[in-house]
Amino acid sequence: MACKKLNNGKELPVIGFGTWQLTDEEKLLNALEAAYSIGYRHFDTAPIYENQTKIAKFIAKKDRKDLFITSKLWNTEHNDPKAALDKTLKELDISYLDMYLIHFPVNLNGKFDLEKLWRHMESFVDEGKVKSIGVANFGMKNLEKLLSFCKIKPVVDQIELHPYLPQKEIKEFCDKNDIVVISYSSLGSTKADLPLVREDPVIKKIAEKHNTTPSKVLLSYPITLGCCVIPRSSSKDHIKDNFECFNLDKEDIEMIDGIKTRCRYVNVEEFGPHRFD
Repeated sequence: MACKKLNNGKELPVIGFGTWQLTDEEKLLNALEAAYSIGYRHFDTAPIYENQTKIAKFIAKKDRKDLFITSKLWNTEHNDPKAALDKTLKELDISYLDMYLIHFPVNLNGKFDLEKLWRHMESFVDEGKVKSIGVANFGMKNLEKLLSFCKIKPVVDQIELHPYLPQKEIKEFCDKNDIVVISYSSLGSTKADLPLVREDPVIKKIAEKHNTTPSKVLLSYPITLGCCVIPRSSSKDHIKDNFECFNLDKEDIEMIDGIKTRCRYVNVEEFGPHRFD
């Protein structure tokens, strides 16, 4: 399993397993077991996914040291992040998280106070409840602000990234500051009212060139750029397929860079205008 070295010396598997929208217990546990047997070791969840108590049943059957477990602090829990973390640890039935992320730079119960919140996140590392801390959905404004005062740097920024939303400015900033980018929604979406990146002619052409699938090209794209990915599936065949990514050619990346279509699939407008600051 290829890993990325984080800025605190820990290692993060390049390909992880996402669990968003996997709430049916039988399907979820079967998918987790399939992923583990194929070689996945990073498993990504969050309280808002409503599956942490189910994932606990999977974790209980494994050697905890063999797993990298990520969870997140939800937007309604900023006023008591300690209670939120303790609840997550209880739901997952573990004593520590490998990584804990601020899910969005949004506090749905008041003003978003990044410095105050980050001090809590740092305290979780000091207490041994969390090995690594990071952020999700942070844009340049909050990344720059965070780096201006943090004692412990964020190890990752988990953001939507694919050929229709390449996020080049954030990626370059993270590279410069030794922050790993984790790409989510790397395969885009199947929503009928949005452009389908899997159907893009450039992606299909690259897939044909490599005798592979558009999905594998889309997952290989962020990996080739140096990102990690967390694809989600309940199909064993797709879980296996997602694990077999490869580095695209320079020519492939240049072709993808030439795509003009832009689309953000996870837009959550209800979180307000600063949700991706």
